[in-house]
Amino acid sequence: MTTAEATIHLQINPHESIEEVLEIKLFEFKTFFLQKTILDKVFKSRLEKLKRLEQAYLTLSKESLKPIIPQHFDLIESNEIITIYNDFQAKLNKIKLNINQANSTNQLIYIVEKLLTLHNQYLEKWPETNYSEEVVISKEKNPMELFYAIQKFQQNGGNYFEDLVKKENICPEILRNETKRLSLCRNLNKNE
Repeated sequence: MTTAEATIHLQINPHESIEEVLEIKLFEFKTFFLQKTILDKVFKSRLEKLKRLEQAYLTLSKESLKPIIPQHFDLIESNEIITIYNDFQAKLNKIKLNINQANSTNQLIYIVEKLLTLHNQYLEKWPETNYSEEVVISKEKNPMELFYAIQKFQQNGGNYFEDLVKKENICPEILRNETKRLSLCRNLNKNE
């Protein structure tokens, strides 16, 4: 990337410093990743923009990337819905905290890539199901309502992911709808 391209990409005004512009743009990216529903294609597209921003900053500032401290957020091995759901939510909260605390583009890129890996592992746990009716993939269920639905399903004898299909008649509607949404998300990821 040339200096002229980097200047255009960062949209730097003569009275602003590169660091100020980067800080504002980093805040915008962090807000996006924290507030939007995790959709692989959308997040990867935004990551590409963030990588271009990083390249523009490095071109203009002549600085080097800050070192990344490796972190692991893999889901635990289980087929029990409540166990995986709780593990996913706990790790998701840690990742969101890391996104909020990221103070460089490469830290943010790294942690969002970890977020996508965790989310894809989570999607793989959910069973394939029919979603003939309209499913809005960008509308997540309230986490507490979903947690209570999983607990209710468990009280009725539905403990494992395969039970979502085998025991669909005792599955609360919110959990059935989330199963359909996540199944559709997984299939869209496979078709990319």
